Formats: sequence, structure tokens, C-alpha cells
Amino acid sequence: AARAKAGNLVVDAQIASSAGDAFDFSPSVDAPGESILSGRRSRARRPTGSIIGYTTVLETIDRRLAALTSGHVEPVVIRGASGAGRTLLALETAARAKKRGIVAGVSQPVESLRGQPYGAVTQLLCSVCGVTSEARHTKLRAVLEGLKLKPSLVEAVMVVTGVSQLQGAFSAGQVAFAIRKVFEAGAGERPFLLVFDELESVDPSSLAVFRELCMHPGPRELTMGFTTQAATGERVYGAHAIDLPLLGREDLLKIAAEFLEAPAGPRLSSFLVQQSKGVGGAAVDWLAYLDDRGSLKTAGGSVELVDDVTSLDADALLRERLNLLPLEVQRTLEAGALSDDSFEPQQLTTAWPRATPASLQHAYAARLLRIIGVRRWAFSSTRIHAGVLKCVSSERPQMHLRLASAL
Repeated sequence: AARAKAGNLVVDAQIASSAGDAFDFSPSVDAPGESILSGRRSRARRPTGSIIGYTTVLETIDRRLAALTSGHVEPVVIRGASGAGRTLLALETAARAKKRGIVAGVSQPVESLRGQPYGAVTQLLCSVCGVTSEARHTKLRAVLEGLKLKPSLVEAVMVVTGVSQLQGAFSAGQVAFAIRKVFEAGAGERPFLLVFDELESVDPSSLAVFRELCMHPGPRELTMGFTTQAATGERVYGAHAIDLPLLGREDLLKIAAEFLEAPAGPRLSSFLVQQSKGVGGAAVDWLAYLDDRGSLKTAGGSVELVDDVTSLDADALLRERLNLLPLEVQRTLEAGALSDDSFEPQQLTTAWPRATPASLQHAYAARLLRIIGVRRWAFSSTRIHAGVLKCVSSERPQMHLRLASAL
């Protein structure tokens, strides 16, 4: 070790050989027979965008979309456990609708609109208008005027989205009317789809509008909601309810094989089935956690769990996952959390000048971030966004100062 350059971690060549699936090593020029640790090797993972185990649900969604194009509408709410892939299904539904020529708007909760009246409605309107919620103050009016809407309707939408202020309050029926007019103006003769994700987090005003849309649907519109299983009954908010099934062992191991790009070994398989409790998202979270902590080893063509792991609830698992990320990825996520609900790389480098595209890609592969447009990113869920905000680093004050100086 004395012969190696300062700052290098020297490892016996035999140890390096046995740990080669978890770390990258390079031969030492200064110390023959030894190896230099280059860094932790991240498994070549990719975001698991496949929807596994929900064939029947997807067939039902396709039938609803086909019926919509034929003029038949029946609002629906899809229920599932946290981490069951409800957001993935919501985005998949919108994508399938667009392939059929249906205009689709998706409302997904964001931190900046949490608790704000009509926050979910604001997201829906911004979605269909192609304006981010942060830019609505400067760009939404021009888009609405470009749709040739009546000035009174433009003003109403500006009030509903919190851009303008007005004495008094709108009824749920009036807001639903405004939504329809905006969608009709943009869709022309085409049908349109209104998707509300995470209904359990939606503000009361938006929830009343969702119920109004479901109870009194228009002839060319389909309203769909996604929520937890806490909302019980055959009908939820006036819409027919469909439950996402818990995944069986076979489907969970398919998810593991896709994530690992190799089959899971017997011990890892049993652990995943036990800890995920039939929820696909939980299985992916555990896989990412186990991989980052060095608990997985490839041997004989499969990936196996090689140490004992303590059971964690969802919040603790997220916290541990964030703590295990490389420091540059942690700081990049923190900078993103302090920026807007969605952000571009330039905003990140304002708060954290050392943010890199590689850090963003790492967080994306770990399912912590999602891509929402050209060079634009957002957290995969409000839970992850909130979890990152709770992980306060010593760099947080400087990040605030940099963002403030850029205003």
C-alpha cells in the first residue's frame, strides 16, 4: 500500500477478484499483484416500465377507450395499493388514448399545489394546454386565448387555476363546465379523456369536480380516477370501481428478472415475495435497495441475496434508499426538490453546480425521477419528493441562496 499513490484504496488481487461483481477494480502499476478500487459498480438496471400482472385491467381500459370513440362513456375508478403501479397505469391509459386519436389530460399531484383549491383541476388544465403548473402564471392565458375561448371563460379558468383572484367561489358544476369547454376547444370533434391520479391526495374542491364529471358525463368525454383501496364500494365518487389484483409469485419474479436482467435466486425470490406482499412497486424498491447496499451477487446465471436484511416499512425503505445513493445523486435530487415541481438541468445546476446528466440518469433508473418532456424531469411521486425534502444536507442553505440570487 505504501507504494501506491495517495488517495487510492489498495485491495489484494484475490479479494478484488471475488468482489468483482460489486466493485470496479484496476490493476495497480505502483503495487504489482494488488488492485485499485475504482468505485461501486451499479447493476446495469433500467426503469421497469412494463406493466406486469394487469392484463385483465388493461383489457378493460381498452374496452372503455373503444367505447368512448363510439360515443359510449362510463367513468371508472381504478383502486390499488400504494406502489401497485397506479401512476404507471394512468400514464399508460393516456398513451393508449392518444393512439386512438383521443385527446388526453392527466392530473398528477405536485408539491406546490398541495392543499390549494382546485390544485388537481389546475394540473389537468395545464396538462391539456401543454403548460407546466409553474409556468401557468405567464403562459396559460395566451394558450387559452389561442383556443378562441370567450373572454369570460378565460377569466374563469385563470381564477380556477389560481392565477387571478375573484370574490366568491365557483360551484363544482361551473368548474366542470369550464373544463369541458377547454377540452372541447382543443379537441374539436375528437373525444377526450380526463385522468385524475392519486385521488386520495386530491384537494376537496377538485374531488367535488371529479365527482361532478363522473355523475354527469358528457357524450364525448371519459373520466378516469386512480386511488388507494381505502375507497370502498362498487362505486367510488359516482364511478364504477375496478380493483388492481395483488401479484402472484410468478409475476413478481418476472418483475425481478426485468430489473436484474437475470433470474432471481431461491433466497432472493422468497425474500421478495414475502416483503413485497404482492405489490410490484414494492418489489422494485426492495431490489434497488438491496442492489445499492451490496446485498446481491451474481452466480451461476442468477442473482442471489447474500446477507441478512431487516424488514422495513415503505417510508423507512425510501429513506434508506436515498441514504445509499451516491452523494452527487443525493445532492442532485435535493436541488430538484428545492426547484419547481418539474425542472430542467439548468435549474439544477443553479442550485447545485455539480449536478450532472449522469446523476439524473441514475435517479431515473432507480425510479425516483420520471421524464415529462424534452429535457424536463419530475419526481416519480409526491411521496418521493417529500422524502427527499426531509433529507436535509449541509448544502441546503447554499442551495437556497443560489436559487434566490437567480430570481
